[in-house]
Amino acid sequence: MIRVTSYILRFYNNVKQKSKVSRENGFLKTSELQRALQLLIKQTQAVCFQEEIRCLTQGMRVPNQSSIAKLSPFLDEKNILRVGGRLSNASIPYNTKHPILLSKQNPLSFLLFSEAHMKTFHGSLQLMQSYVSRAYWVVSARNIAKRVQRQCVVCFKYKAQICQQLMGNLPSVRLHPTRAFKHSGLDYAGPINIKTSSLRTASTTKGYICLFICMCTKAIHLEAVTSLNVDSFLAAFRRFISRRGLCSDLYSDCGTNFVGANKELQVLYQRNKSSLPEHLVETLANQGTTWHFIPPASPHFGGLWEAGVKSTKHHLRRIMRDRILTYEELSTLLAQIESCLNSRPLCPLSADPADSDALTPAHFLIGEATNCIPEEDLLSVSIDRLSRWNWSNASSKTFGIAGIENICVAFNHVQNGIKWNETSE
Repeated sequence: MIRVTSYILRFYNNVKQKSKVSRENGFLKTSELQRALQLLIKQTQAVCFQEEIRCLTQGMRVPNQSSIAKLSPFLDEKNILRVGGRLSNASIPYNTKHPILLSKQNPLSFLLFSEAHMKTFHGSLQLMQSYVSRAYWVVSARNIAKRVQRQCVVCFKYKAQICQQLMGNLPSVRLHPTRAFKHSGLDYAGPINIKTSSLRTASTTKGYICLFICMCTKAIHLEAVTSLNVDSFLAAFRRFISRRGLCSDLYSDCGTNFVGANKELQVLYQRNKSSLPEHLVETLANQGTTWHFIPPASPHFGGLWEAGVKSTKHHLRRIMRDRILTYEELSTLLAQIESCLNSRPLCPLSADPADSDALTPAHFLIGEATNCIPEEDLLSVSIDRLSRWNWSNASSKTFGIAGIENICVAFNHVQNGIKWNETSE
């Protein structure tokens, strides 16, 4: 609908242009798509919140009997109705502070949740609601999310009733706060048919998914492997620790490849330990990975990584279906599924618009959800034209947390009238 509206607006603007040079052609640009979306939002708000917009335009308060009176709505500079609140001075994105108000009756809300359902790879109710609430505040959003999930044919086919078991006490490693992936669980999923090349007549081979899950934050790391032997797992394990850091404890079932990998790591550790000076032996002992095996034939002891495998297959089956991917395509798909799983909320979503974004496993990894909607780029705007909060927000995204001290010094120089040399280091 956005693309069709964009083409209609382009045709309308091209007809008004007398010169052919100034006419738009080719593919749709981002500005055209955003302009069409703003037009659709204004039209739906004008239908659903006609009385509220009239009162706000005339400088009056929203009537108390209105369904959005408690949200303190206001009109922004583009005459779009947004949620008010007390977060105007917060250093968070503008759409998060003041999301766009939409009604549950208009079709645009349903289409937004349908798009979120596809973007999150047929995600759950909370994942869809969390994705939409980063830019929009829809009245009775959970009911719309339920309707989207009920009408999805793919989710209906794969939905099945599961029995609820009485679970035991959580192990202590899951209750002590540590950095992400310091204590990790491990499991394999598969097999999956993989094409050896992108040719149409290429042969297929078996592939597997190696899943690492943090025992504390529930963050997930997925690796595509081509075999169940020890060497293939060690290669996946090296890729994992190179990106996520060393593990002090690793938990898994009693698979033969895991037992063999444990013995191989112990041999390499002892061999390197004997060739190092004595003052480094104690340091290596603190960095070694301790492997823990659950009892044989007891998969309920590994419920955390079993649930991670289930969530991974939930997205994988709905996207792959009967297709056969190459190793590169499978690795890319697993990275996208990992992004969706690490962006799922860890706590129930709040109905209060003043609350910030829900906590996700990705917050422990990069500081925000990995499927956030990108905000406006402020790097090309002059520093004198930015407000304090916009400037600090743009600077923190550019320089990171490690450069906060330099950012504060630069901002103090600007306040004191000292010109900052942009070419200097």
